[in-house]
Amino acid sequence: MASFVDIKKQREARHAQQASGTARQPAYGTAGSSVTARTLDDDAGQLADEVARINIGVSVEGSTSALQAQPSEYAATENARYPQVAWAGLEVRTTPTRGRGIYATRRVVAGTTLVSHLPTVAALTGRHLRTHCSHCYRPLVKAMRCAACRTMHYCSGACQRADWPAHKPECRAFNVFAQMSSRAHPDRPPAQARLVSEGVRAMARLCWARRDARAKTGNDPEWWEGIRDMESHRTSLPQAELERLKNGMSFLKHLLSAADGGSAGGDVIEPADMRDYGFATEDEFIDFGSAFAVNSFTLSKSELSPVGVATSPLLALVNHSCAPNAVVVFPSGPDMRLVVIADLDAGDEVLTSYVDVSDPYHVRQEALLERYGFKCDCTLCAAFTPTSIDPMWCVMHEECGGRARMPKLEGERAERVCENGHRFTVDTLVLNKLHSTGMSMIIEEERGILDEAEAKQILSKLVPKLLHMVSPSHSTLLALLRLRALVHASADTPADLAVARRSIVAAGEGARIAYPPNHPALGVLLAERAKLFALDDSGSGLDVGLADPDSSPGRACPIVRKIPVAQAAKMRTQLAVAIAATREAIGVLRIGFGAGGDAEKDMQELLQGMEQEMASLRGV
Repeated sequence: MASFVDIKKQREARHAQQASGTARQPAYGTAGSSVTARTLDDDAGQLADEVARINIGVSVEGSTSALQAQPSEYAATENARYPQVAWAGLEVRTTPTRGRGIYATRRVVAGTTLVSHLPTVAALTGRHLRTHCSHCYRPLVKAMRCAACRTMHYCSGACQRADWPAHKPECRAFNVFAQMSSRAHPDRPPAQARLVSEGVRAMARLCWARRDARAKTGNDPEWWEGIRDMESHRTSLPQAELERLKNGMSFLKHLLSAADGGSAGGDVIEPADMRDYGFATEDEFIDFGSAFAVNSFTLSKSELSPVGVATSPLLALVNHSCAPNAVVVFPSGPDMRLVVIADLDAGDEVLTSYVDVSDPYHVRQEALLERYGFKCDCTLCAAFTPTSIDPMWCVMHEECGGRARMPKLEGERAERVCENGHRFTVDTLVLNKLHSTGMSMIIEEERGILDEAEAKQILSKLVPKLLHMVSPSHSTLLALLRLRALVHASADTPADLAVARRSIVAAGEGARIAYPPNHPALGVLLAERAKLFALDDSGSGLDVGLADPDSSPGRACPIVRKIPVAQAAKMRTQLAVAIAATREAIGVLRIGFGAGGDAEKDMQELLQGMEQEMASLRGV
């Protein structure tokens, strides 16, 4: 799939050719089954997924005004624990309905970074362990692999040395698992970290760090107070979900035990006694797992691609809204930021979204209820009624472009009246098939298993049909438009580039409706649009935009080949469009990620190159 860097490199490659040149409870250790070599691989698939891939969240319900939010004794503790809250002009307050939350104590303008710190713990997903550094989480250029476990990779010796205290027990556990797996299944490659979800690995690192601190001082480390106070949903979980969580936490016990060589025999690992890690009861340990699941964030690259899980008790205090005024992002490696995307007045609550704001109302509500146990009634959701037209889940009158409520995707036909008063018929049978096919492709792309050649053929028929039936802001179509743009951009032919540009323009129109202004996801899409317009499809052989190593900064390169005046005029027009699109993307990126993020820097570099090109072309 063509990424930010891939798209940028296509242009650079062209220029190089022209120049030739990121709760009472049983005590622990009294119960629990052993892990054997034969069951190790089978148990891996039963890990509690909820402890790995969900966004920040504390259980909240209803909305509140600044007058209802009052500092409490508990909030005073949080304010004292996190002095950076006061430094940022913020305060932790509590309300009867929403619990703890973070509020502004002064006016804050959009684009302000309120908090910037490293997560308490983070871990990469299994598929990213070979492609990203396990300490700074940046994409690997030249990888250094841990020689002992051959699982973790690093971008430098400095990152590897910095991660070693946390990785050392993990490394031993991976080797124990690999040896057991090899003895049980000699015909298979050794199973190591792939058996352990990122959530379990992250919690294990917290447990090891806590145990080490208690061994040295006799007390819990200061940072554990934040982990301990995160909200658990253990007592409100449905029984089936509670059992899944317990299964995952049982695997965590065995991972911890493996690090200490916890074998009763060569092919058996007994569960760790969690009293050794500071947990007095079983429920206390399960609370830890539930709290981690509910309050964790998705660790992402600078362009929002998910790569793992991260936890910050401070940022977990921020409450939810489907119309957020702030976001939590990772704009540069492990740096975790809380950034304001809409102006705040003193007394306003800082709100982020726990779910994808581009999802339809019913999808957001289902996800919030299932994962966090509440029904959202934020300003956006409170205004939604049974007769409301959801821009992210609606059909469209083809002739006038008016939107109408999405019918149930069942049966063969449904009658609708669009917002402009036109009556039309929706072929629900066809729409359901298109939607199902599209969702399958989106899931494959998220899992990294999409066949681009096959996807290009399917999308060439799927997207045009959907464009005749639904709005570009429709959640499925919006994702497919972006996917089609990236698939065709990687082909690098004029025809493919034209398709990519048309698709990303339509996606941009939908994204402006689906996302709040200045949202980082909107900025990322606008940046992708700008990079597609920045690709040179003139075929003129003009060498422009390359910095002359012998010139002062900002000077343009010389023109190495004469071209027709008409062709130069066309190139100037294309560049003007690309420059305008890039400047717009930079503006949104600077607010959505806070100033100085990698995505903004990437676009600033692209802008500088195009401005140099334009300067060169003015002389033609």
